[in-house]
Amino acid sequence: VGSDGQISSLAEKMAGQVFDGSATDYEKSILAPQDNAIKLLHELELMRSPLCFKQLIGSADAIRYSQPEDKSVISILPLPSQWGSY
Repeated sequence: VGSDGQISSLAEKMAGQVFDGSATDYEKSILAPQDNAIKLLHELELMRSPLCFKQLIGSADAIRYSQPEDKSVISILPLPSQWGSY
């Protein structure tokens, strides 16, 4: 039983310990405080995972993945018709 009279689960306690031990001060400052440590740990994991662009919209000649195996980084190349406009 916790200090507030509520029963805490072992998973809740472990999630809180993992979060406290692994989250940086910056990560802690930008994540909204939660009553649920499991949800907070899940949000930390989501924040740390890279964005993944599954579909790019635009000219295939101008938008490319920087590295084909990494879908989190793209490059935008100017089209030949735009080279003189810079």
